[in-house]
Amino acid sequence: SIFSQIQNFVLAFGLFGLPLAVSRFVAEYEKKDRPALQEILSSLLIFSLSAAALVSLALLAFSETVALRLYGEPRLIPLIRIGSAIVFISLVNNVLKALLHGFRKIVLLARLNVAIGIASVLLTLPLVMSFTLTGVVLRDAAVAAVLMGALFYALHGFFSSSGLSLPPRFNAQAIRKVLAFAGPLFLASLFMYGGDLFIRSHLALKCGFERAGFFSISDNFFQLIYFIPQAIALPFLPIITGMHQAEPENLPAKAARVIKLTGAITLPAATALALLSGPAVGLLYGAKYAGSLTVVFLMIFSTAVL
Repeated sequence: SIFSQIQNFVLAFGLFGLPLAVSRFVAEYEKKDRPALQEILSSLLIFSLSAAALVSLALLAFSETVALRLYGEPRLIPLIRIGSAIVFISLVNNVLKALLHGFRKIVLLARLNVAIGIASVLLTLPLVMSFTLTGVVLRDAAVAAVLMGALFYALHGFFSSSGLSLPPRFNAQAIRKVLAFAGPLFLASLFMYGGDLFIRSHLALKCGFERAGFFSISDNFFQLIYFIPQAIALPFLPIITGMHQAEPENLPAKAARVIKLTGAITLPAATALALLSGPAVGLLYGAKYAGSLTVVFLMIFSTAVL
């Protein structure tokens, strides 16, 4: 759990808020100015690869310091070291997925997610049974590497069929323009993931790793509900950008419909999960973690409001 939050915080730092910005600029420039789009994409890929390399190398270099000095937990060292490779691959993957989002290849992304989900399930059992905690991180590394190959293959096919190319040029002005848009998103993600990391670290150090598990359980239920608006929001940004260009007069009504739809799905799902949280915790985690029920119930309720 601690390792996951370290990784999420480092990912948020390395992404610079770029994925949403990339989706927006791709959707805007695709039809308006294709040569400018090609230059922006080329510059973004060069910038993203450089940032990913620097961030992952920094995590690798400080893995022992973080594990021993901050947490006093040597078992974190191999997890963080393997995690530095995951960070590099995941940073690249997030930008590649953002490109597909921007080009509105939502069905292709959905198929990739299903395939990666199946691969993750198949890899989890043998790796965790053989390597326990390290097996989870090895699974994540393998899945991230497979996804990277699939994304590069999908983008290569799309670029070939659409006539797009990536000139090997770096345009600093284009990067500044994208980063200016992404800046608030970057700061928001740092606060969010930094806050999560602080909460879990504080609980683990003050209460012990076992009792900190109460919060981890509640967070798992949080993610079950929070997945719904996230799934709706991912294709929404490029669609709304394109709509703003093509039919701005219809945008308010259609945006309102999407927000209502999100509430209509999320609120009943959260209510049902909150009411069933007692049996669900008992089934998934056992009587030992019955003390997490109050936290779980409150977390589900707060997710519905969020």
